[in-house]
Amino acid sequence: MKLGYRLCNLITILLVILGLSFFAAFTIYYDPMFHYHAPFEGQSYALDVNDERYVSTGIARHFDYDSIICGSSVNENFSTSQFDKLFNAKSVKLPLSGGYMKEVAKILDAGFETHKNIKYVLRSLDTFFLLDVKTEENPNAIDNAYLTNKNILDDVYYLFNFDTFIGKTLRNRSLTKNKIKPTTFDEYANWSNDAEYGKFEYDPEKLNTVPTQIDLFDYEVERIKKNIENNILRIVREHRDTQFLLYFVPYSSVYYLSMRETYSLKRFFDCERLAYEMLVNEPNVKIYGFSLDINTACNLQNYKDPAHYGEWINKRILDDISQDRNILNNFNVEAYFTALYNFYMGYKID
Repeated sequence: MKLGYRLCNLITILLVILGLSFFAAFTIYYDPMFHYHAPFEGQSYALDVNDERYVSTGIARHFDYDSIICGSSVNENFSTSQFDKLFNAKSVKLPLSGGYMKEVAKILDAGFETHKNIKYVLRSLDTFFLLDVKTEENPNAIDNAYLTNKNILDDVYYLFNFDTFIGKTLRNRSLTKNKIKPTTFDEYANWSNDAEYGKFEYDPEKLNTVPTQIDLFDYEVERIKKNIENNILRIVREHRDTQFLLYFVPYSSVYYLSMRETYSLKRFFDCERLAYEMLVNEPNVKIYGFSLDINTACNLQNYKDPAHYGEWINKRILDDISQDRNILNNFNVEAYFTALYNFYMGYKID
């Protein structure tokens, strides 16, 4: 009787182990977060904007490419096919909505770890994330450590995740079975066609106030420098054979006026100037600034909110960078920042 009871328990345990092993093996094979491998030949997959923090490190480690487009959500509308044509490259797009400098740096580190011949990195210099000196990482971001570290023990959170299995693994299996084409990097995370432009609210009376602007505090300067050194400059210097194409984000006039209204317009441009000075003399760095295109910045039909613009602006940025238009150097940088500051200190919005 005892032997039969033990045998029943043993069979139950073995069946559970077998079931869990099948469950895990299925996820490992289709690997929707690309934690273990890139998709096999003929294997389909979907890339969703909501999965950026889950899939970016896996793509960086395992996909086949020689160039990376990365940074915050302003990079989501870039077209890798346009980039590849302009730069004779094979790129992946790895944007990170709300991505702070350290988070973007981690993705780049993962890519360089497995790819020794990266030709280009296109990266936005998001001034907001340079100025936010409280933390180098987004405090509101999901905990994705089990997908980004190399600790196999916490892979259980991926392998035995029911939501992942049903929503991602089985989805990719169905896409593959039905021979549906994978999401392209042109399509991935691109929200441009679904957005409404020029519809966001703002208070002209409030934005048209012109208080005295304040300077960066000394402690802010030191933290900004540390942020740049750890998360941008370090990577630039570790990978001299890679050309880094860095650009300051061309925000809307409403965004700049909100900086003015909160006493921070000078701080904003001083932060960009500091980043420029720390990076410009690196031989594998080019820095671009597009904010003097005042007509674009003041036409709110280009923006879905004060900071985010339509894909036609992303296309123009790539065209300009490929021709070295709007490149900043020691001959024009002073005029660039002076013109921006003077314009927005005197600008009134309707």
